[in-house]
Amino acid sequence: MNQSSNRKLTRLIPSAFILFLIFNLQNCMFFKHHLQTYNRPFVNVIIKHNIEDIQASNIGIFDFGHSAGLKELGGSFAQFTKDYLLYKKSIRLIELVGKKAGTIDECIKTGRKMGYDLILVGYITEMFYGGISTSSKISISLRIIDVRNKVTLWYTKGHMEGQYEEPVDYIFFIKESKEAPPPHELGGLLVKEMLNEIKGIAQTQHHKGQTDRLKTFLRLYSLSYEYKNIDKFITFFTHDALENNKPFHELLPKYRRNMEMIESLNYRIELVDYFLLANTEKVMVQGKYFVRYILHGGTWKENSGRLSMELIKNGDSYLIKRLNYGY
Repeated sequence: MNQSSNRKLTRLIPSAFILFLIFNLQNCMFFKHHLQTYNRPFVNVIIKHNIEDIQASNIGIFDFGHSAGLKELGGSFAQFTKDYLLYKKSIRLIELVGKKAGTIDECIKTGRKMGYDLILVGYITEMFYGGISTSSKISISLRIIDVRNKVTLWYTKGHMEGQYEEPVDYIFFIKESKEAPPPHELGGLLVKEMLNEIKGIAQTQHHKGQTDRLKTFLRLYSLSYEYKNIDKFITFFTHDALENNKPFHELLPKYRRNMEMIESLNYRIELVDYFLLANTEKVMVQGKYFVRYILHGGTWKENSGRLSMELIKNGDSYLIKRLNYGY
């Protein structure tokens, strides 16, 4: 196959099969909504307290404080915090205050008036979207405060960055530039890491039945991929599923063409973590994939990376609502 043909075939490859088909490009990653590199979150716990004092209380969560223009983002982070704490079963009663965090004294006054034992106050202290030229970044601080005596029980600061990617010409394949991930994606990952620093939260065990069902789903999904059974593969997705923010159904012609290019492959997914979204039937899954593949006339290649899925309940199993990965 000449160089020109290789370029044309590469442009036909849908995003899922970039996992398999491009000469040694490394490290795909699934819960991230774009194909970017994420730096590991930096979290500094400044004040710790006995977790039992927090678990036995009722707590009100303020919308995260922020600069002008970030109203929706502050509310989204508050909702995520509530959902994650409920999922971890770490606090007896959790509610959203429905107000943006002001000064600490203002929040304490509001918390007392609304009858909370504790309040959780978050602030977005820095946020920058890097686009195609530099890194995105976000910094957040979180406090849990006892409103009766104004004592801060837990205080932590966190920071996270996401890199943009420059274009690279690999002779047979041109890797396009990728924008840095938007700060709201970084913020969700950062808040989760910060909440896990509360002593005892990260040790909460998943329900065994739920874990087994998810592992079974991922195994069956992987087998349909491995056997190149496109008709079966389609049944794992909702009709409006998205893959890296593109409608899944639009990628099906490319899936079929690329399956014809693969002689054989082995594919599996390892479940790393998951959490349930409160008051919904949605499950957020994080995992790792491992793949060995060979193109017709080629040699065996190996690859691995991280992935994430948003699943919805479908009887005793699930359907994929959103599928995300990247380098």
